[in-house]
Amino acid sequence: MKCKRIAAALAALLLAVTAGFAVPGRALAAAYHSEVRVLLSIGKKTALAFTPVGDFTLKEAPNLKLPEEELTIRVVGGRVSLTVGETTLTAPSLTLVNGNYGASDKSAYIRLKNSEHGTCTYLGNITFDARAGALRAINTLPVEEYLYGVVPNEMSNSFPLDALKAQAVCARSYAMAKCSRYAGRTYDLGDTSNDQVYAGYASRNARAIAAVVGAIGPDLWGG
Repeated sequence: MKCKRIAAALAALLLAVTAGFAVPGRALAAAYHSEVRVLLSIGKKTALAFTPVGDFTLKEAPNLKLPEEELTIRVVGGRVSLTVGETTLTAPSLTLVNGNYGASDKSAYIRLKNSEHGTCTYLGNITFDARAGALRAINTLPVEEYLYGVVPNEMSNSFPLDALKAQAVCARSYAMAKCSRYAGRTYDLGDTSNDQVYAGYASRNARAIAAVVGAIGPDLWGG
């Protein structure tokens, strides 16, 4: 009974929020951001292993295709360094570029160990840089794909679809506010409950993903 009351309340919230957003379409469009930048929790490390799967290159070396094998990025003198085969690149930052960025085909992703959420799968791009002698990892991806990793972690994937849709709307509103507030910073949000819990992409969360797709539509968001 309690679960049904919560679900009903969240469904009502969805209706209220969508009604409020649908009218001032132009004002909403002005605050719209198509992607988010998420600071991933990787701990204070000077080296981090990751595995690219699918089509990935480096922004700093577009012709270098990353192999589908475990690679290690390291901090070297305040910069970051990555060796791929016989090629070593060292720069202030290195960005893994997803060749399927934003596509419906989710066959390209990065696997790495998150210090808060365990081993995670990340869509979009990941930028590595160094701060205070430690690595940072920032995941840049479309807002909808970000919500795939938020909704089932802020609310159980087993909740009613309308409740999950309400969570998607609220989570997107929060993310948009943070993107606007921190536009001049290198990231918009963290991946813990200090902002919203974001644990990457998992196809098993099909119900939550469907809720995001159903809640985040062109009519609702002025697209």
